[in-house]
Amino acid sequence: MICVMNFLELFNGMILQVIIIIFLQKITQWIPLALSVFFARYLAWIFLGILLCFLMWEIIYHVINRQRYHLQKILLALLMSTTTSLILQWVGKKFIIMERPFLQGITLFYSYKGDGLDSFPSGHSLVFMALAITIFKFHKQWGIFFICLAVIIGVFRAIVGVHWPLDIVAGLFIGGMVGIFSVQFIKKFS
Repeated sequence: MICVMNFLELFNGMILQVIIIIFLQKITQWIPLALSVFFARYLAWIFLGILLCFLMWEIIYHVINRQRYHLQKILLALLMSTTTSLILQWVGKKFIIMERPFLQGITLFYSYKGDGLDSFPSGHSLVFMALAITIFKFHKQWGIFFICLAVIIGVFRAIVGVHWPLDIVAGLFIGGMVGIFSVQFIKKFS
């Protein structure tokens, strides 16, 4: 009986996730497929490029104003959140086996390297939300911008079928917690 209940709960959860993916595809149907794939694949690189420019600006600003201590806290928090989030997403993918949606024919075709059994959690959502929240704790306006980018990356990865909505939500949540924890840890011990 318990096995049947667990299967039904999983099945109902999968149906809800499929409905969410179809809904996301419907509200973004005016976006060409190539642009959706571009956002899913390459918006992360744009995020990193903007982050690099932001960091260069921070370094220049804090060195000129002789605020090296504040700069050190920002850089340590970013390093800690990045490292922690990369480790957590790797562990999650190794121990939680979930097929990606495109393997089940639910979503658009997406070229993917690997076996496709490492869907949970979304590493992109986890890492980029951890970075975004870390930045938010030091610079509110920039943080909101990076949070929006992290969410957009996750949504488009669900739309093209690389991740289930649950993967994205879990990645965003865990990443947010990692970002908050990293900043609190660095502020407390530095």
